[in-house]
Amino acid sequence: EEAILQGPEKMHDVTGIDETKHANMKEKSQVANIPDESLANIEEQTHIERFSRPAVVTVTPDISSLFQDANRTGQHNSDRVLLPEAVLPEAVAVDITVVGKVSKNAITIDRCMVYCFIAIGIIIIAPVTYFLLTRNSANDPKIFPSGAPTVRISSNNRTVSYPSGAPTESKGSIHVISKNQKITAKDFNSLGQIVNDRERSNWFGRRNAMFGDSIAIGAWGFNNTKGAVYIYRENNSKKKWELEVKLVALDGISGDSFGITVAMYANLVVVGATQEQGSNSRLGMVYIYLRDARRTWVESQKILASDGNYGDGFGVNVGASENLIVVGSYGKLYFFEPNSAGKWEEAQIIVGESDTTEFGRRLATSNGLVTTTAFDPDRNERIVYIFARTSNKEWKQIYQGVAGYYGDSFSEISMSNDTVAVGSDFDYDSSEKQTGAVHIYTRGHTGVWEKTQKLVAGDRQENDEFGVALAVLGSYLVVGAYGDDNDYGIDAGAAYLFTRNSSKVWVEVEKLLVEDGEDHDWFGGSASASGNSFMLGTQTDDESRGAVYVTNFESVLRY
Repeated sequence: EEAILQGPEKMHDVTGIDETKHANMKEKSQVANIPDESLANIEEQTHIERFSRPAVVTVTPDISSLFQDANRTGQHNSDRVLLPEAVLPEAVAVDITVVGKVSKNAITIDRCMVYCFIAIGIIIIAPVTYFLLTRNSANDPKIFPSGAPTVRISSNNRTVSYPSGAPTESKGSIHVISKNQKITAKDFNSLGQIVNDRERSNWFGRRNAMFGDSIAIGAWGFNNTKGAVYIYRENNSKKKWELEVKLVALDGISGDSFGITVAMYANLVVVGATQEQGSNSRLGMVYIYLRDARRTWVESQKILASDGNYGDGFGVNVGASENLIVVGSYGKLYFFEPNSAGKWEEAQIIVGESDTTEFGRRLATSNGLVTTTAFDPDRNERIVYIFARTSNKEWKQIYQGVAGYYGDSFSEISMSNDTVAVGSDFDYDSSEKQTGAVHIYTRGHTGVWEKTQKLVAGDRQENDEFGVALAVLGSYLVVGAYGDDNDYGIDAGAAYLFTRNSSKVWVEVEKLLVEDGEDHDWFGGSASASGNSFMLGTQTDDESRGAVYVTNFESVLRY
């Protein structure tokens, strides 16, 4: 028997049922004594599956066979199955865990009622009770959150369905990140022991970066804004992140704001110090650190703008990828490449259009591409630019598009392969409230870039600042909303996890909170991702001492 979670308006798109057959369904609905007006109401309420193929589950007597597919796509997991009540095998009752009480190696069952089509000889339309089965991990048992079964995954591990709304407004379930995944500032004392290094107004976690098994966390407020960057490395055997080094500028002084921006690629860390005040110039400076074969980090070089002037903000943002460092300032992008001796040299400067502002203030780089944004006050437009390196090693603009207008603001950019995500934390929604949004740009098969989607939070509220931080990685997108008010406090903050389905549509699957959140923590104020892990900052935690939380996509989607 099959459970087909599909709204009437989309049935012909994904199951081969055309409009004529849809009309026949209405005729057959009379067999089930469903009047036309009730059918219309059902159609209005049916928004279970809009974004991909219908979820089809083959029921067998052995419930364990429903979970056997362990080949994960990176978007979904095989630990959840949705079954209609009518076909739930009695054998399941042998191993049921009551919702809210967890036992290892058990199955949690939650109940939900939906309107859907059911294929039982003839097609009828009726409300049906479904059961969401979730296999609890033996090593990491988790209470299934009340009301959370909104992610429904078929046994073929390819389909996700959502309870209501359009793709850009779907709501995910709630996932609370454990305080055990929290990282705070540490340092080594004179005896080589790791000690607490938290200071008030450090702003630890305001900026962060990830690459492989390492993370770099900026704390630009450290030591009266002299600044610092902390590098942690994942210890797989202990399943924890351990301090590797704390970096400070050897020539740093108070007010430099070292660590206000940070980028990481392989064994390279790039740190911006926009207020660097050597000779009281405030030109801004960027520091480059390399990790050698002994895993020792050394300051290898400092770079300045060749045309720098007082207050330019050189280093206001930085990016790093293979053989490339990009530095933003107030109005320009600077491209640095290594010479034959391994020293970084300025290769090109791109100046923003004369009638724009904020060009270069936000940037991202990935796979030979660089993205930045600007504001044109004359046209009242917020603009996105994408640059690519040509065959003659010049950087040229390949895309320019409008993402918003004056009040919308731009907050952050992230890139991954053929996807660019641009945050707009003050973007207005349809009710003219500033809730925030994320604009998605995609490069198609022909190589042409275009805006393909605008994302908003499913539970958006005014001043949430959704999009203030974000990180896109393959088919995952994490978006911070540090103004979110929730059970943990006012402005406690939140983040949202989106996945891209088989139709290449981004949908919200989880809302992320932290279990030790408090008022004005601003959780979700920074974000980065690498491999299967992602990191979210809460820079105002504990009187702006700051912290970050590191977790992985698989553990979040498991529940």
